[in-house]
Amino acid sequence: RALDTVYGNGSGRTMQVTVTVLLQVYKAASATISGISYAEAHVDTDNPPATIVSKVLKSLSLYDVDVGDRNAYDEFCMTFIVPPGYNYKIVTGQTGDGQAPVLYYWTEWLL
Repeated sequence: RALDTVYGNGSGRTMQVTVTVLLQVYKAASATISGISYAEAHVDTDNPPATIVSKVLKSLSLYDVDVGDRNAYDEFCMTFIVPPGYNYKIVTGQTGDGQAPVLYYWTEWLL
């Protein structure tokens, strides 16, 4: 599976999805860093789905501190339910010095 791609649950059964992403805010050798990296789970019958059912976010703002590279990162996990016939997507984004989220794991179970 891939981030920012729409998938559909055509199994006829409810699905549980767990996604783990790395979110990072980074800037090389600067006194100021400010940014956000985020991922959202969207689920509904629309294509693309628009209803946000889960969100993870990494934010960092530091000003006038000069000690080299700035790097803040964490792994985040989202678990959500996808009813039969619904679409789902992990929407990602970043602002400022936020970096593009990286997919670590994606697991799906039919319930």
